[in-house]
Amino acid sequence: MKRLRGVSIHSGIFIGNARLWIRKIDQFKPVKIGLDGAEQEVQALQAALNRIELALNENLDSGGLSETEKDILSTHLLILRDPELEKDLLHTIESELYSAPSAVSRVFTRVCRQFSDMQNDYFAARVGDYQDVAQQILDVLSGVVTAAEPEWDPGQVAVLEEVSPSQVSVLAKAGVRAYISQSGSTNSHASILSRALGLISIVSIGGLLETVGPGVQLIVDAVSGEVIVDPGLQDIRGYQNRISLAEQARRIGDVENQLPPITADGTLIKLYANIELPQELDFILQQNPDGIGLFRTEFLYLERRDLPSEDEQTNIYSNILQRLAPRPVTIRTFDLGGDKLAHLMPDATEENPYLGKRGIRFSLAEPEIFRTQLRALLRASVFGTMQIMFPMIIDESDFCKAKALVKDVMAELDREGISYAKDLKMGAMIEIPSAALCASGLARACDFLSIGTNDLVQYTLATDRNNESVAGYYIQNHPAVLRLIQMTVEAAREACIPLSVCGEMASGEDYAPLLISLGIRALSVNPHQLLSIRKLIRSLVT
Repeated sequence: MKRLRGVSIHSGIFIGNARLWIRKIDQFKPVKIGLDGAEQEVQALQAALNRIELALNENLDSGGLSETEKDILSTHLLILRDPELEKDLLHTIESELYSAPSAVSRVFTRVCRQFSDMQNDYFAARVGDYQDVAQQILDVLSGVVTAAEPEWDPGQVAVLEEVSPSQVSVLAKAGVRAYISQSGSTNSHASILSRALGLISIVSIGGLLETVGPGVQLIVDAVSGEVIVDPGLQDIRGYQNRISLAEQARRIGDVENQLPPITADGTLIKLYANIELPQELDFILQQNPDGIGLFRTEFLYLERRDLPSEDEQTNIYSNILQRLAPRPVTIRTFDLGGDKLAHLMPDATEENPYLGKRGIRFSLAEPEIFRTQLRALLRASVFGTMQIMFPMIIDESDFCKAKALVKDVMAELDREGISYAKDLKMGAMIEIPSAALCASGLARACDFLSIGTNDLVQYTLATDRNNESVAGYYIQNHPAVLRLIQMTVEAAREACIPLSVCGEMASGEDYAPLLISLGIRALSVNPHQLLSIRKLIRSLVT
């Protein structure tokens, strides 16, 4: 018996036998062609691209797909017809004289490696999508028919090198309940789809493929992130009992999700969800939040080779608003800096982006990019209840600059005869100590405030929350941090405006009661913490 550890994607426990499903696009042996064979290879490539495009569109039009699946298929279409990728593929065939499959393997492997080397979570999470599209092209070029794969047994556990969205779909449709993979990330499309479809899953398991062979019995404990290989009888019986208890808890949880987040002595706490990607929405709606307290828009810029258009953004925002209506959706304008946009704006890089031109500073310094987002937000605002929130505001003057630009865009839309919500509310993130110290002025200028505790702790205590060597200094309940929160609570109360907390403290069962005791009456939490925080609130006495 061996125990392996990884990162849980969707919690749960499953006992089954391993079945390996390994697909690697970089294992193709390079095949060179003669100059006279290039045209035939190009035609084969174009035929494969056309065939996959047709299949993706037919799938999108077929109905019965969740919004998560639609969004992922749409992303795959964008990758498939990326003009820069297609240009690289044609060059590799026509100039470097590689066969079409070899060109696909070489170009996509290079792109995936570049994304992985960026050490950026957003790009790392997109590698699986590029690998998925590449594998689809290679399958068509090689004459592989996915349906020819042996049927899956629902009692099997899929064992993968790195899971792709299409593999998740195949597993879910076959009734497979669990998978484990050697690589992967929590924010990949495959992981998001796994959560939406309820697949018990663990990724990033070191040494998995060297340890697990076909048919070996596995216990997948995605509660603790552990895989037990070839377990003993005592372990099996213990986990079977846990599975039974978990099913009882799930049934109770379905009922509790419908209960209002009211403390034991009758104080109502608004409970909102944070959302990173639109694909999370299916799962979030199942948790019955009061709305979206923080919709991060950075994903629009971080997984592509060009800037998102106004129409594309409008469609995304509109869909979110329509599905949540009449519940409110607070959309944060992009919180970006040169470190994250270097692939689009090479001259924007900085030595210290955390203290540089990021958040609202970057937006105001790049007005054309910002105006595009504001126009999209305003156009979408008629489809639901929207609030706009600006990140990295330092004081009232900072907020008023952003608000003035919104008003200017509103006037522009008025001249064009384009509708938008006239009563749109605008607010600021309190995530810099100066914003908390100037909270009284900000509260008078804003329609609402939201405390982003992640950056507030980081900037107050001068500690990088992503730096393990100073992790001991990242103290979320430090007296200095709590004093800044208290100052913000008092300022919001005096100005009679709503205040919420949307940082990690709101999602923590150790910190949520502390925030409520400080006077916070609205929490926006990680979607997977909604049920536990709801239960916690109902047990508290204020």
